[in-house]
Amino acid sequence: MPRDREKYRYIDVGLERDSWALTMFEEDARRHHMSDQPGKLIALRLTEYYEWKNTPSSREPLVPLSHTDEPDRSNHSLQTAEDDVLEISQKEAENADEAADYWVSR
Repeated sequence: MPRDREKYRYIDVGLERDSWALTMFEEDARRHHMSDQPGKLIALRLTEYYEWKNTPSSREPLVPLSHTDEPDRSNHSLQTAEDDVLEISQKEAENADEAADYWVSR
């Protein structure tokens, strides 16, 4: 398929072989069945990044109350860098519904 140079600006991207970034990108492509469309996946992830970056809440990263390598299911909350506490439900379906409602409202 020929490139549509009127509609798109094409940018060559190079990732170092055996790099962490390339490994993660390849896993992402496989997970989303886009191994044959790396350009589209890069465009999608870049768009998501800039949308995330322009979201006011993205400027306050969440940090666990207690830092461990293993996730602690007994920990019922996360806090932002400014000590705002976010409650976490123990019901996964409830968490999923609340997350879906949050992203739909944005």
